[in-house]
Amino acid sequence: MRNQTTNRVFSGKPGTEILRENITKIKSRPSSYIYIKRAWSGLAFLICAMLGGMVFAHAHQQRVALTSVLFNSRTGNIEVAHRLFVHDAEHAAKEIWGERPDLLDSAADQERFADYVRERFEIKDSDGRLLSLTPVGQEADGAFLWVYHETPIVDGLKEIVISNQILRDVWDDQANLVNVERGSFRGSLLFHGNVGEQALSLVGDNPN
Repeated sequence: MRNQTTNRVFSGKPGTEILRENITKIKSRPSSYIYIKRAWSGLAFLICAMLGGMVFAHAHQQRVALTSVLFNSRTGNIEVAHRLFVHDAEHAAKEIWGERPDLLDSAADQERFADYVRERFEIKDSDGRLLSLTPVGQEADGAFLWVYHETPIVDGLKEIVISNQILRDVWDDQANLVNVERGSFRGSLLFHGNVGEQALSLVGDNPN
C-alpha cells in the first residue's frame, strides 16, 4: 500500500530544517494556508450544487480542482492554494508526460506537477497587468495534492481577472472552482467548458 502520510516540500527545498521553518511560519498565520485547507473541506455540497452533480460522474476521477485566493492583511500577501485529487493529478500527468508519477511519495514529482499547476493559473489587475506569483511549496496530504504560491497585495486593487486552465488542457470536462476572500468579501468563479478568464469586482468589501 502506498504511503498516505503528508509529504511536504516548501520553496523547492526539501529537508526537515526547511520543512520545520515553513510549517511554523504557516501555522503562525490565523487565516493562511492551514485555514484554507480546513475551509475547503466543508465545500463539497456547494461544488455539487454548482456543477449539477457532475463531480461524481466518474467512478474514480473527480475532475474537479479547488483554488483559494486569500487576501491576507496580516502577511500583506495574496495567498493562493490549489487542491487537486492525487488520483486525478497522476492520471493527468501520465497524459501529459507519458508516464505516471508518484505524487504521494516523490518530492521531485510533486514539484514538477506543481510547476505545471502554477503555469496554468494567472491573476491580473483590471488594467491587464499580471501579478507575479511566487511559489511557496506543495504537499501531498491524504487523497489531495496542495500547491501554494503568493504575491504581495496591490494597493487600490478593485478588480481581479483570473485565468484557471489547470487540467483543462487534458480533459474537456474538467471543472475548476476558485474562491476569493478579501476581508468580509467572498466571491467564487467557476471555470468549466469554454469559459476563459473571468473578472471579479472587489468593490464593496471591508478589508480587515
